[in-house]
Formats: sequence, C-alpha cells, structure tokens
Amino acid sequence: MKKCIILIIPLIILGSCATIINRKTQRIDIITNTPASVKINDEILLNVKNRTKFIALRDVRPIKLYVFNENFSKELILDSRNSFPYWFNIYANAGLGMLIDKDSPKRYVFPKRVYVDMTNSVNSFTLYNPTIRKGSLQLHYSLPWINNFLLKPVDENSPKFNTGFWGAKLGLDYYNKTNQYFDLSISGVMDFFIPFPAAVDLSGEYDTMSSLYLNLSYNYRIKKYSVGYGISFSKNTWYHNYSDWGDPPPPVREPVSKSDYSVGFIFPLYIQAGEYFNIGLLYRPSFLTIKPTMEFKYEHLISVDFAWKIPLIK
Repeated sequence: MKKCIILIIPLIILGSCATIINRKTQRIDIITNTPASVKINDEILLNVKNRTKFIALRDVRPIKLYVFNENFSKELILDSRNSFPYWFNIYANAGLGMLIDKDSPKRYVFPKRVYVDMTNSVNSFTLYNPTIRKGSLQLHYSLPWINNFLLKPVDENSPKFNTGFWGAKLGLDYYNKTNQYFDLSISGVMDFFIPFPAAVDLSGEYDTMSSLYLNLSYNYRIKKYSVGYGISFSKNTWYHNYSDWGDPPPPVREPVSKSDYSVGFIFPLYIQAGEYFNIGLLYRPSFLTIKPTMEFKYEHLISVDFAWKIPLIK
C-alpha cells in the first residue's frame, strides 16, 4: 500500500503539465502589412517594422485590442483556448493533471501570432501570413521524418516495401508571383527503423532502403496550405545486409546493394503550423528508370515532412 501511495503522489504532483510547464504570461505578436499602432487597455503600443510585441496574462477571458493607422481602425477579439500541455495530461498521467490544471489560468493560451490586413476596414485577422509577395526568397530546410518506400531492384523476384524514419532536405522557395513559388530542393531519406538517432546492433539478415533525389516543383499557397507539382530525379538504393552480431544462423544469400536512377514526379502538400514551421506530405512516384537499364516501372517514396521555411528576401 505504501508503495502505491509513493508512486501515485508523484504522478499527480508532477502530472499537472500546464501548471508546471506554462508561465503565467505569454508573448503575442501583432503583424500588419502596413505601418500601424496597437491599443490595449488604453495603452498604445508602437508597431515597429509592421510588428507589435506584447506580454499578456494567460486567462480564459478574451483580449480586446484595437489596430489602427491613418486610414482604418479595427477592433479585434483574441479568444483563449486550452494549451497543448493541458491536453498532454491525458497522455502523461491519464488525465489526472487536468484536475489540478482545471482552475489554473496557465491552462490557456492565446494565438502567438496574429496577422492583420490594414488595407481594408474589415474586423478580421488570420493566424497565418495571408500574402507572400512576388520576389520573396525562403530557405527551405526539412526533416522527412517518416518515409514509405516501394522499390523494384533489378533482377529481384518481388517488389521491396518498407517504412522507416529520418532524412534531410535543403532547398530554396522563390515566389515568382504573390503566393506562388518554385521550390528547388535536394533530399536524402532512409528507412531507419526507430524514430530517433541511436546506436543499434542488428542480427542476421535484414533489408534497408534509401533515396537521394533532386526536385523542382511549382506551388500554390492557399491560406495556410500550399500544394504543388513538379519533376524529380532520384537514385534509389536497396540493401540486403547481414550482421553476425549475436551469433545468428548463416545467411541465405550474400549481402548485396542495388541502385537505380529514375525520373518521375513530385506532389508536395504543406500546412503552415507556425511562423516558419510547416508539416507536409510528399508523394514522389517514379515511372522511368534510365540506369542500369532503360525501362518503365513504378516506384514511389511517400514522406511525412517537418519543414522550416526561413525568409531570406522579403
């Protein structure tokens, strides 16, 4: 009984995730597309480079603010919602922490970034940048975290399937039109069997896959989504490996590595989840293999991608 109490008490005390993790205050950025001022509780805050930063107390009650310039004035209401640490109690302690967080203002969060269009009189705002101008250039860095492979190595009797983790992508997004852009990127992905880097020892026979590819796509940005299409050139590699760690039985076949060079398409879909952070789904089918033999065959890579798009030229 004492052991149960010893285990339960820390679970409850340490389990109030919002109370422990969240501060009493949070920062909010009001971003406008033209110079403007922000008024809160009769205090006027200066908008510097079209951005106003202020600290707000967490609360269930909404925040009322005014955004104005020489042409327009807007009254905006920022509603609060339950924060991620509050909902994380369900996973961390089967929801027990919610009982502690229930009456705490720390359970709430306001929008961290608010975008306001000051070229009209409509009392509205968005939580994403509604317009990226022509001529803008962004650095695109991604972690293709989950990767699903379908490969057809030459002289193998059956296709090879696997899903694993890890990769890296680096590229540039150039906006040739407002909210339309070219993405030129190079990527390398693999099917590592655990979702975090670690030293592992494998025993016996096992297969691994990887892909290195270059892609050029044309993309349309619609609200907080972007969708596109393009072409890709890839080197896909399948490995049949053998490790003698742990004294496994002898291999049925010798270790081998087979690669092909293919041309295909790419179809990216992203949703903006932060000022710079995006979550994407990439579908890259290949139809024409040009090496080691010229032939039409279908292979694919499907990736869940975590991307950071950092402005270089605004």
